[in-house]
Amino acid sequence: MESTLEYIGTDAPNDGLVLLKMQNPAVTPLPPVNPSMGVLGDNMVGNLEALTGSKVPNLGGMLDQLEATLAPIIKSGAANKSVIPPSDQKITDATDLINKTVFLKVRFGSIGNARKVSGADVLTTDADLSLLKVSKTLLESPELDAIKKADGKMRTWLYNTCLPFDLGIMLLPVGLIEQAETRMQAYKAEREALIEAFIAVYPQLCHEAETKLGSLYREAEYPSVAEIRQRYTFTWNYTTFSVPGHLKNISAAFFEAEQKKAAETMKEASEEIIGLMRGTLYELVSHLQERLTPTDDGRPRILKESAIRNLNEFLDSFDLRNVTNDAELAAQVAKARTIISGTNAAQLRSNAELKSAVLQGLDGVLSSLDDLVKDKPGRKFRTE
Repeated sequence: MESTLEYIGTDAPNDGLVLLKMQNPAVTPLPPVNPSMGVLGDNMVGNLEALTGSKVPNLGGMLDQLEATLAPIIKSGAANKSVIPPSDQKITDATDLINKTVFLKVRFGSIGNARKVSGADVLTTDADLSLLKVSKTLLESPELDAIKKADGKMRTWLYNTCLPFDLGIMLLPVGLIEQAETRMQAYKAEREALIEAFIAVYPQLCHEAETKLGSLYREAEYPSVAEIRQRYTFTWNYTTFSVPGHLKNISAAFFEAEQKKAAETMKEASEEIIGLMRGTLYELVSHLQERLTPTDDGRPRILKESAIRNLNEFLDSFDLRNVTNDAELAAQVAKARTIISGTNAAQLRSNAELKSAVLQGLDGVLSSLDDLVKDKPGRKFRTE
């Protein structure tokens, strides 16, 4: 007997609870369920067995499959509509992206190391000084440079781990929250040690600056040690995206308008993520392909391990970062994994047969990616 899933209605439209029933005489009615599914109850086992006509060999797997089927029905909001969506349907609405990510905002507090200088104080020229910009460096410090370098590495890691959303705000896939938290906690301790190393030499650096800058030295431009500790902060926080429920009490029309704006915002973010992820893989594969292709005169190009490492890092984190369920890109990721699995730069430099096979495989991936990538973004990863 054919079975279908029918959307009946909702008793709480803002928290995602729905009432569903299965149109099959052998199936008992289901209670309200949440899109996250959880434990559906003992009667679900009987329902699944009634639908399939056999014992359920893998309940967990079937529940996962059922959840994937129910989610688009819950989102549709169309009464009495039977929907069985394709398994490779992309995420394009607010609910999907919100459930798979959190907002992450990270702040790097620091002190500035440059100040403007009046051109009249240092320049001898007939040029209009209002058109010139002159600045001085307050401190020459390897310790200060070490902090900046470490901050840059941490920003790069965040940039390559998270997904874009808005200025100062990143989307962090839920599956990577624990990894990100561990990494940021470790970096906070590392940064504090670098700051203490800088503070230890700070008085001497100020004295050297007074000598080197001469008449351009201004004591007021150098903060105290206490102020430096106060300014050098490293903080982060996680937030979720939602329209405040109390707006509905103020104006139902305004609340509805804000919901539509929020949905459109997340849809645009989803489309941007799809484009970025596709463009990133294209750039990484293209770079490795270029490094493996001989020059016009037949000489081998320089191949660094970073070309393979960067691609592997993208491939390894893809499943957790693919929050838009981009099945077309996932297929190319699977091909790329197979092509470079277990290889390294040394092997590719010394084994001509392996190099040829990898190059041929990468050509195929790039050919497929050409159809997926329309407007290629700037590099997401540093390739060398």
